[in-house]
Amino acid sequence: MRDQKISKAAAAALLVLVLFADAHAATMPSDSFLLDDVDATTLTAADVDPRPARFAFPPGERLVYQIQAAGIAVGTAELRVARWLAHDGHRIAHVVATGRTNDALSVFFPIRDRMEAWIDVDTGRTLRSATWTQHGRRKESLEYATFDQEAHFLERVEEEKHRARLRESGVDLGPRAMDMLEAFYAARSLPLSIGETTRLPVVASRKVYELRLAVAGREEVEWQGTRANAWVVHPSSHLDGEPLGNGRGELRIIEATRGAPLRLDGWFATPSGFRVLGVDATLVTFDGGELAWPLPEGERTAERFASVTTLEGEPDWEIPSAVRLLRRERGLVPYSRKTPISTAR
Repeated sequence: MRDQKISKAAAAALLVLVLFADAHAATMPSDSFLLDDVDATTLTAADVDPRPARFAFPPGERLVYQIQAAGIAVGTAELRVARWLAHDGHRIAHVVATGRTNDALSVFFPIRDRMEAWIDVDTGRTLRSATWTQHGRRKESLEYATFDQEAHFLERVEEEKHRARLRESGVDLGPRAMDMLEAFYAARSLPLSIGETTRLPVVASRKVYELRLAVAGREEVEWQGTRANAWVVHPSSHLDGEPLGNGRGELRIIEATRGAPLRLDGWFATPSGFRVLGVDATLVTFDGGELAWPLPEGERTAERFASVTTLEGEPDWEIPSAVRLLRRERGLVPYSRKTPISTAR
């Protein structure tokens, strides 16, 4: 039997292209960021002109999705490039995924999550991420993660407030594993061709799994009162090369939204095995942001997203000697520990 947390992470990966993350609760002000730093300064799209960025999504880009399950409205999801920053020698895109169950569903079981990432716009790699979740009336957690892209290593600290417990871990990322928000934006820059399948290694719940995007065909769709040709893409999630079987869906993608899915139709399974059928996530708002720019020459390629073999979710690769040396110098070794924390305020 697969680990339930891996199943949950993989189910999220199947849907991350349109609806990962929900909204912050009333205790979290709407204008606050989980990721912030007093030394960071604001950049604008004009700062990119002298040196094109690998990350081709400008400040202010905003996607809003309406979510239904079995024909019933359940909530909304939003993904936005909140701002561009300069920090510690990096040009950074601060991306935020939010959303929420609607008022009717929240009466019975509110789901409010928030995920943020700092993505280096010149490498396309995540530097930091933070996730806040509230599921139901009791379950709440806050996680911060730091990605050492030179050492291919992830360190994360999660405070499980409902359990008064701290979970800390260090994870080998392998040659190219990425976090979920990085995967969302990376997938939008992929070249698409009927019959081709791209494999994106994604890290979640201390494991590296694989998100596969198979291009099945083309069809006409309606977008903002006009007809457009859309790619039909089938996403699926895998662990150690085997399908997890926790969902199935179809994405419709057009160029006018810079590769953002117009719609997802499908189903997914919860960790307990319950199937949520008839999931429909539809793009209702697309704000292109301040200014768009082309990717640097040769960047629109799937080659840099090559996957890696894993064993029980851990990368099975020959670690380069330079990476081993960096890890020794920085004291980075895989670990996992849980520590009780005081609930006193």
